[in-house]
Amino acid sequence: MSLEKISNKEKKSRYREWRERRVMGEEISASDVKKVIELNRVLRSDGKKLGITQIAVEIVPRKYNLLASASQAGYRIKGDGMLTMPSSIEFDYRAVDELSKEELRSIAWHEFGHYIFAHYFPQIDNATMKDYRSYFIVETFADEFSYQRFGDVFLKAQEKLIKFANDKKDKKLMQERLSDLKKMVNYRKRYNKPFWMKVAKDLGVKINLDSKDRQIVGINPNKSVLKGLYSEE
Repeated sequence: MSLEKISNKEKKSRYREWRERRVMGEEISASDVKKVIELNRVLRSDGKKLGITQIAVEIVPRKYNLLASASQAGYRIKGDGMLTMPSSIEFDYRAVDELSKEELRSIAWHEFGHYIFAHYFPQIDNATMKDYRSYFIVETFADEFSYQRFGDVFLKAQEKLIKFANDKKDKKLMQERLSDLKKMVNYRKRYNKPFWMKVAKDLGVKINLDSKDRQIVGINPNKSVLKGLYSEE
């Protein structure tokens, strides 16, 4: 076989690998796939107890800036405006590989917290893309929602994720977020009150508990999910 033919064969092989990576993403281990399958089963059960249905867990086989996110499908309904429903919780493949199943579960509960918040506090949730104050309140609620269930497991997961920051700026933001989480932990231990509500008050944002303004298909929680996270003031 000539050197030219070998070179052409190598080129085809490299092109095939490049195309597969572009279409399918990075290679992931069979054990990580198994972890996600098992996690999917656990989170479906968790979601059902929280009043969240139609949820799935997926691996993003590419470097994903958010590392984890909860997505919703939106549809325009003839004569009846918009309809939204939860669709999936997505994990960067590196997070799946690095974190334990319970740590991933705690991250997923942060995402569940977004769904719960959107149901009970739609006025604030709808402003997240326009107002950084609202965005910070929603994120704080979601963090507190998970921490209340998982405690230090959730904090440990956040510490592990810092290593995947894309650059120094992202790393700094993630470290600042971890610092805010620790402030939340200290506040709850000292006052036994919802930290996110203090954040909202400090930012001058009024809290209105009202799930009527936004009905999301597949999200119908019992108010008991807000125990320890909401108090009349």
